[in-house]
Amino acid sequence: MPYSLDLRERAVRCIRDGASVEEAATRYEVSRATLYRWLKRPILKATVVSRRHRKLDAAALKAHVAQFPDARLSERAMHFQCHPSSMSRALKRLKITHKKTASLPTA
Repeated sequence: MPYSLDLRERAVRCIRDGASVEEAATRYEVSRATLYRWLKRPILKATVVSRRHRKLDAAALKAHVAQFPDARLSERAMHFQCHPSSMSRALKRLKITHKKTASLPTA
């Protein structure tokens, strides 16, 4: 959870008014590294990341699953030139489960 905008502004204002970074860090109970990062930023507002950039294209992966539903994880990884564990995480993120086998009828 990000620090409040009010706290960020007070801490940066304190430093710009003449207090040392060490004093501000102690007073506002944040690390010095955090204060240095805040001082570098032009806007103190918290950044919101809606979707991170992924190497695997989600639309292409969904299309590949639809076109080749029986493909193995390693085959999909070779097609997208990535590691099978990366493919597994991408499928999990898209909520695509592995192929289930039908239960055998009992005699």
